[in-house]
Amino acid sequence: MKDRIRHEATVTEVLEQAVRVTLHVESACAACHAKSQCAMGEGKEKELVIETPMAEAFTPGESVWVDMDRVMGLKAVWWVYILPFVAVMSALLILLQWGVSELIAGSTALGMLILYYLGMYLLRERIAREITFSIHKVS
Repeated sequence: MKDRIRHEATVTEVLEQAVRVTLHVESACAACHAKSQCAMGEGKEKELVIETPMAEAFTPGESVWVDMDRVMGLKAVWWVYILPFVAVMSALLILLQWGVSELIAGSTALGMLILYYLGMYLLRERIAREITFSIHKVS
């Protein structure tokens, strides 16, 4: 279990070969005693469609576990947060080192970020095939 990330979810819809679930994701500070005084402790609901050949075994409203390999979670963090940050900062620093004005360097770095996330959007189906989730009944 150490190499898996697990969240409890609720089945919202059963499809032909998939199950739509809603996860309530808590922030890391959700257990903090001061969370009522802090806006950082809010959780969010996320919706996922999980492909499974056993979709008919689930019913709407049922509590389930949604699992993902920890390596896939780290890969997602790399592609969504770390790589774009490194690319933007590198472009910004290189352009500033070359003597480009701050306005142009900053605009170019932000333009690179927009292009990066546009590319991620265009490749979303390929990415979705690589990052897979599994679903299990709560026992």
